[in-house]
Amino acid sequence: GVRVNAILPAQVLNPGLQERIEETPEVLNTFLSGIPAGRLGNPDDIKGLSVLLASDAASWITGALIPMDGGNTALNAGGSYPGSPQVSG
Repeated sequence: GVRVNAILPAQVLNPGLQERIEETPEVLNTFLSGIPAGRLGNPDDIKGLSVLLASDAASWITGALIPMDGGNTALNAGGSYPGSPQVSG
């Protein structure tokens, strides 16, 4: 059987993102304002889930889309995000 799952990382520090932050420093605060964990991710944050999904321990996990975003998805679950227009009812 084939299992297909996806890890959905948010801003994970890598050379390209580091370069962008150096070119436009204010982008870091924009990113951090939407991450309840208060920091960017790093490749080691993703490693554990990758190993799990590749292991027999995940044999019953298939079709999963798993966000790894420091809480960004949970923060925005109501449809708002930092800087978004407020919806009035």
